[in-house]
Amino acid sequence: MIVEDYQNGNKRIAKNTIVIYGQLILRLFLGLFTSRLALEALGVSDFGLNSVVGGVVVLFTFISNSLSETTIRFINVERGKPDGDLNKVFNVCNILHIALAIFLFVLLEVGGVYYIHHYLNVDPGKEADAMFVFQVSTIMCCLGIINVPFASMYVKLMHIIQNNNSVAVCVRRGDFLNAKNAEMYNVCGLSYYERAIKLIKQRIAKPVFIFFSDDLDWVKEHLDVGNCDCFYESGKDEVWETMRLMSSCKHFIISNSTFHWWAQYLCDYPDKVVVAPSRWYGNKLESALYQDNWDLISV
Repeated sequence: MIVEDYQNGNKRIAKNTIVIYGQLILRLFLGLFTSRLALEALGVSDFGLNSVVGGVVVLFTFISNSLSETTIRFINVERGKPDGDLNKVFNVCNILHIALAIFLFVLLEVGGVYYIHHYLNVDPGKEADAMFVFQVSTIMCCLGIINVPFASMYVKLMHIIQNNNSVAVCVRRGDFLNAKNAEMYNVCGLSYYERAIKLIKQRIAKPVFIFFSDDLDWVKEHLDVGNCDCFYESGKDEVWETMRLMSSCKHFIISNSTFHWWAQYLCDYPDKVVVAPSRWYGNKLESALYQDNWDLISV
């Protein structure tokens, strides 16, 4: 199984490399083709005006790209800390990006407008067009910077899930622990998850554990994956986003929850490993949700 995982990993690397170079070639041809269309539609003067004015602002996107990589690193480090405060890191990053966006907006509005009025060489009557292109480019640049922390929260976790032997560890506590439901649904305790994690580490090469829970504080305090990498979904995503992330994982440790059941069911990874509790209910009631290829942990 481990050898197969390494082989599959090598195939994915080769496939991703081919896809990346294919994208670069496609973008090159699309860029040349669209430039020709734009030149024919705008004419030499307007095309040059759009390129110069818009291009000056686009130069500032290198700041956005650099900030994106840095923000992703901070967020992912915090995700991997058992005592990490993801909300605090996100809020700090968000405030910094908003402050930078405001600073760049003021700088571009003052310096850019002065440049257009005093130094930009355009045909008579084209000053208004130059100003319009500049204002749109400035607004889009600033909005892109403000969006960096939000994009980093979602895109990078999905990247981690898709490019590793990701294991969704689904822990549901909340309503399963109240007096009304505990006797029926409180099946998966600490011992279950400890044994399930141990089983996954035996079956899967270099697993990366992604924890999904309505009680992340309990998860961070009690569940340890040893020297394996682990990350924590924020717990505050919309239901559809949580399902999208969860079902994108390759392997699963699920609780007796139909939400978790759907996540593993929607996963199309051919060699997925699903670990589940041997009982779905606290009483003797049987469940028809079990599948033949599951690994069951006695509870």
